[in-house]
Amino acid sequence: MNMATSDNNNQLNYETYLQERKFLVESARQESQLFDKSILSLSGGAFVISLAFIRQIAPLPEPGSLILLRLSWICLVLSIVVTLSSIRISQFACDKQIKILEEYYFTENKSKKRVPTVKNKLAWLTKLMNIISIISFGIGVILLSLFAIKNLN
Repeated sequence: MNMATSDNNNQLNYETYLQERKFLVESARQESQLFDKSILSLSGGAFVISLAFIRQIAPLPEPGSLILLRLSWICLVLSIVVTLSSIRISQFACDKQIKILEEYYFTENKSKKRVPTVKNKLAWLTKLMNIISIISFGIGVILLSLFAIKNLN
């Protein structure tokens, strides 16, 4: 294999890599948007349904079950607030990442090419908030279900 063929193969492999990476980044962005919309819709919907449930189906709830309802409301509202906050922090994380990349690629003092060493803590915070959001949503739904089961008997 000659050097020109090897360079062409490397270039083709690199272009394929870039196309696949671009596709995966776009897919991750779309999935993130879908996750946020789903959590907001489901949390809000569960909260509204629970309000209707307490008014029409269980106006006189079982003793001790109101704590389940209150805790479920807290978890569902927490899920909504954390999701909304994570969307905003994600925007800040993107701005921060742009600054990191600009400093890396447009700084005169680069002695050798390497990966930027600055960490984007806002990106980590966004991931943590998404985990908190899904956990609080799940707990809220479980508590709401327990409340409903206890009051439908």
